[in-house]
Amino acid sequence: MLVVRITSGLGNQMFQYCFYLLLKRLYPEATVKADLTWFYAHNDHHGYELQRIFGHNPGFSIEEAGYAELFRATGLIPNLLMPGSMTSFKNGREYKGRFSEKGAVRFEDLRRYPNRVIREFTMKKRLPFLIDENGADALGTGMSLPGAYDAYQLVHSLDLSRDYYFTGFWTEERFFCKVLSEAVAAFVFPDFSEGFFGETEEERGKNKELSEEIKEDREHSVSIHLRRGDYLKEYKDMFRVLSRDYYESAVRLLCDRAGLDMERLKLYIFSDDPERAESELGFIKNRRVISHNRGEASFRDMQLMSLCGHNIIANSTFSQWAALLNRGKGHLTVYPRAYLKERDNEVKSLPGWMML
Repeated sequence: MLVVRITSGLGNQMFQYCFYLLLKRLYPEATVKADLTWFYAHNDHHGYELQRIFGHNPGFSIEEAGYAELFRATGLIPNLLMPGSMTSFKNGREYKGRFSEKGAVRFEDLRRYPNRVIREFTMKKRLPFLIDENGADALGTGMSLPGAYDAYQLVHSLDLSRDYYFTGFWTEERFFCKVLSEAVAAFVFPDFSEGFFGETEEERGKNKELSEEIKEDREHSVSIHLRRGDYLKEYKDMFRVLSRDYYESAVRLLCDRAGLDMERLKLYIFSDDPERAESELGFIKNRRVISHNRGEASFRDMQLMSLCGHNIIANSTFSQWAALLNRGKGHLTVYPRAYLKERDNEVKSLPGWMML
């Protein structure tokens, strides 16, 4: 059995789902499941979103591992209390949790001591079968991982007589390129005319109007993602905040490569800091800042960005997926070299993608 841990925000969840698809393609005879228990005690961003957003689409399918299966794969006691705010899919049916979020967080704390004891006796044998994207000690085993560590090679040479547990974000192109078309078919957003969790009637009307406006002149519609909020707070030591220079240069590069007149551009700026977006990107006359999609309706920004003729993305998996889902003819994407504070972005070979 192969189990993939799903964590973090929507963009990262989508990459982890791609890795889930990759394992199913590489090992069609194996049982591949997802571990969603991280969300039982963590509500970062907007919790587990894959099922909530894409579950309506028959092309999307993900099977959650049961508690006994998680213990079998990790050797550790999993969190058993799925909160009532979460929706999942297991044993062929969709279901909601029955416990309070407070109870789920409490159980997360309670299971740490017995798991620490279990690690002392079993982790040395299990360690080779706990595969992390970067060779990190993601499960807190306290043990050293192999020195010559190549997750890509390990993933392609599994011994299916053993159970494996995979952690990481799997954002590198080599982990998703083979299943991208399958993922695009799975990631179908709800129609703008449909009501959705956390979306008011006014917001739904705005999004429908925006989608129609973008489609009317898609050739000149360009999305820009400017992300600042959490990059200046909880992730300030991890991510770089992109400068005005990047966005100005990106617009010029896009106009040059696509043969567009800057005066005719329709710039749609998606940002969690609308005031800064107005001041930083005021050099474009015909611009519109979109900041009304919040909470559980935040995915609408990704949906709208994917409709634009071209995308200028941030160092964020959220806007990266907007560009990956863009099916427009002649679509171009400008992406930043700057990514994490400790390392730059990888060079991508995707058609129409340009690093700056």
